[in-house]
Amino acid sequence: MNKHMCRYGMAVFLGLAVAFAVQDCRAEDKPAAAPAAPAVRKAKLWGFSKGILPGDVNAADVSLEDSTELKQAALKVVFQAGGYISDYSLKIKDWSPFTKLRFQVFNPDKGIQSLNMTIKHSGTQGYPTRVEQNFLLRPGISSQEVDLVGLSNNDGTAANLSAIKQITVSLPKGGTLLFGDFTLETGD
Repeated sequence: MNKHMCRYGMAVFLGLAVAFAVQDCRAEDKPAAAPAAPAVRKAKLWGFSKGILPGDVNAADVSLEDSTELKQAALKVVFQAGGYISDYSLKIKDWSPFTKLRFQVFNPDKGIQSLNMTIKHSGTQGYPTRVEQNFLLRPGISSQEVDLVGLSNNDGTAANLSAIKQITVSLPKGGTLLFGDFTLETGD
């Protein structure tokens, strides 16, 4: 091999090396792509719009009806004082992957209604170790939300969201409410 061929080959080699190095530097100058937003995941806990009724009803009359207010089939509940709807056989018992429990409710009464929600889990031994949420419902439609992240029992200890046993909704003074689906969600 002659000297000129060797030099030519070396020049080509060095030229390619520089080209790759410049291209690599340009790639580093580009801003990194923004991380993808977490996908929102929804799962129906109580699917009233699909004809699902609560598993336990006490001192309340329930029926499914088309609600023009909620724009879907809804669960109409006429609560007597102390009445409730509840479910011991939830299809979704592990709520730990979710960040929110959401539902819409229509209060047809002229006054504010006080709605109570009780969530019992595998660690529930009584009132101190269960979750109580209260909602003041003004007349009309309202969207309600329970933040599941860091959800605490009544005594301040952590609720075991990986083993939910029961959800109960009650209206202590009685009255009528229409409920949309109860949905577990991730993300915003």
